[in-house]
Amino acid sequence: MRILITDSVYPKNGGDSAILLQIIEDLGEKIPSADFTVLSRYSDSAEKELKWPVLQPLGGENIFGKNFPFNLIQLTRASIFILFGKFEGKGPEKRTLRAYKEADCVISCGGGFIRDGYDLLGKLFGFMVARSFGKPLVIYAQSIGPLDKIYTKLPVRWVLDKFDLIITRDAHSAETLKSIGVVGPRIEVTADAAINLKPGSKERAREILEENLSSSERPLVGISVREWIYPSVNRKNQLDHYTKTIARIADHVVDELGADVIFISTCNAPNYRYNDPKIAAGIKKEMANQKRATIIKEDYPVRDIKGLIGKMDLCICTRMHPLIFATTMGVPTVGISYEFKTMEYMRALGLEEYVVDIVDVDYDELKEKVDKAWERREEIGKKLKERVPILRKKAGLSAELVAELLAHGKSS
Repeated sequence: MRILITDSVYPKNGGDSAILLQIIEDLGEKIPSADFTVLSRYSDSAEKELKWPVLQPLGGENIFGKNFPFNLIQLTRASIFILFGKFEGKGPEKRTLRAYKEADCVISCGGGFIRDGYDLLGKLFGFMVARSFGKPLVIYAQSIGPLDKIYTKLPVRWVLDKFDLIITRDAHSAETLKSIGVVGPRIEVTADAAINLKPGSKERAREILEENLSSSERPLVGISVREWIYPSVNRKNQLDHYTKTIARIADHVVDELGADVIFISTCNAPNYRYNDPKIAAGIKKEMANQKRATIIKEDYPVRDIKGLIGKMDLCICTRMHPLIFATTMGVPTVGISYEFKTMEYMRALGLEEYVVDIVDVDYDELKEKVDKAWERREEIGKKLKERVPILRKKAGLSAELVAELLAHGKSS
């Protein structure tokens, strides 16, 4: 069984890496005969770490040039030739097209790129190629939306209607699909695949702490930050406000909770467009208690990062997957929401009261939620013990749905 997994950012984005690793593990358990090929624009780095073949996606600039996907003439020409079976390609695209042709199933594993404000054209093109070869198409536990703009809504509806199975990781995404008129595929709601990612060992987590933090018996508060592209004309002002607010919160947990702060990132790989330790450094400069703050700068394996987060007494997370890692490790967590996916995830845990919006993030509101989470950390821990197993089961269901689809396809 040859499964082609597309839309990966492995290994540059730790959250997306966690998704890919867990999808492969879950599918491998449900479909023991499965062989995987992965499409990642960071194929050179990925091939060194994955035991499966890694190729360039069709939407990569290696395939259609640096102006892709805006070079519509080139895209249209390639689409026509591929759809009529007259385009074999050369170099990277030849190997990628062969992977599409030879696959028994094509699975899109991205976390959440089917939405307004994202470069969708290349992704949709890859889906069209898979459909032109008659391959079963699956979206695997993604967030979808918002899709309010007509120039994204119509092509997304047209392409997604041709899928066999769409699995979303939240109910909001399923409602978005229905609202834009996607009716062709089976639509199921499960949970983020990375919920079931196994952490690194406790010993390794302790080693990482010792490598980065001088010995301390104080409580540890982990903070995940990111540079967000605010949807307004005042993006720089918004980012400055966010930076100063997080610095104030970091000082607060030092002064009032007696904790040490550790900035932990899933996006600090070399040559990646996002570098969370960089913005963390700017936040640390704003702090009065800089000596009590540590920035994890090394690009540790994502399982080790999850294990490290499990050593925290409290987390404040902007990134989605540090939030998932913290809660699934039983750590009380406050979320800073930059997309609806954060609120949807925390709502599934019954912890939606511990979320603030990243836009005009209010210090007093964030402080109140951090203090409440600290005071109620035992209560939150008990709730996580009750709710996380439910989400684990839902996350595992995604692979069962794919296995069911492929088994049905074989028998029909």
